[in-house]
Amino acid sequence: MEFRQLEYFIAVAEELSFGRAAARLNISQPAVSRQIALLEEELNTELFDATQKTRHKRIVLTEEGSYFYQEALKILRQSKEMTDGLERLRTRRKTVNVGYCAGLPGESVTLALDFLNQRLPAFELKLQAFDSLYEMYEALKKDEILFATGLDTGSVPAEMDTVVLQEGRVQVCMSVQHPLAQEERLNMHQLKNEKWIECSALPGRFSERVSQQVSDFGLLAGLAERGMGLGAVPSFYRLEVSAICRINLFSEGAHGKVISCRQTLLFRKNGNSSLVRQVRDSC
Repeated sequence: MEFRQLEYFIAVAEELSFGRAAARLNISQPAVSRQIALLEEELNTELFDATQKTRHKRIVLTEEGSYFYQEALKILRQSKEMTDGLERLRTRRKTVNVGYCAGLPGESVTLALDFLNQRLPAFELKLQAFDSLYEMYEALKKDEILFATGLDTGSVPAEMDTVVLQEGRVQVCMSVQHPLAQEERLNMHQLKNEKWIECSALPGRFSERVSQQVSDFGLLAGLAERGMGLGAVPSFYRLEVSAICRINLFSEGAHGKVISCRQTLLFRKNGNSSLVRQVRDSC
């Protein structure tokens, strides 16, 4: 028995005419009659009353035909539901959780999303914000998120792998009126007694005198402009504040090196996810 035969039978049963059923199915009438005959032969049952058809030229369902009609409708309905369900499963985009540290500029978040979308086009990326890098790292370790993006100055937990999305230097942001604003470069020693504005999005303690804690580089720049302290910002971020200056920060010593800063995509080094392997192998 084929689904096609059930469709033909239902058309005849509803139209009560082989001709109208053939027109509805857009096939020839002999083709419909042949399939109905094959179906009755296979079932060893008369579905249409042969006497009514021969003597009165009427198409009438037998008792068995009426029963079979109801069951055939159920079968085709279930078949459609099954194929529709499979199609939904096939086309549904599975979700991948991506973490980021609150305060990370939107341009950085979208940079990470673009990077993942290019490599995982069949998946929907769902963002999850974290108040601190520590919380974000813990979520990665527990597989609560598969990927994360954040800033660092060159070090991340040993169990994490990274892909560098952008890199630059740590710069000290301050008011143009600040005494250090005339310096061409700064080192950590020069900052030890300065009031410091700390942004949770950028790890590292650059001064012992933290006077303000913020989660946004724009707010940090605004406070620095008002002389409320100094703060560290990545060189690759544009700040919409005019009365500030930004000076590269170096490590201590006569031959101190510029302190680098980067944005990375993070994932577990020993993670078993095929998606992680797919992203890692693409880099």
